[in-house]
Amino acid sequence: MPDDDHPASAEPTESQSQQQAAVTTAPTGHDPYAAWRNRNYVLFISGFFVSVIAAQMQAVAARYEVFQKTGSELSLGWTGLALAVPMLLLTLPAVILPIPRAADAS
Repeated sequence: MPDDDHPASAEPTESQSQQQAAVTTAPTGHDPYAAWRNRNYVLFISGFFVSVIAAQMQAVAARYEVFQKTGSELSLGWTGLALAVPMLLLTLPAVILPIPRAADAS
């Protein structure tokens, strides 16, 4: 028998249990893994992943070759700078340039 002074000791009724179950279940409208079932998306992400790994391997190989041939840490630093300069030269103007917008249709 439930204690009136301590309502937490009372067992929930059937309708209360069903209401709690309805509240705690996740909505079914959103599937966070839906993109992974799209073949084109999987190919794109796989290609991107391989590209990033290859770029990292190329950077390490270039630095290793320069250091192996020269033995100079300064040459190694110049190699790192030479690999970073194209990225800086191409990304900074992209941030500064305005994005063209369509004319207002009002």
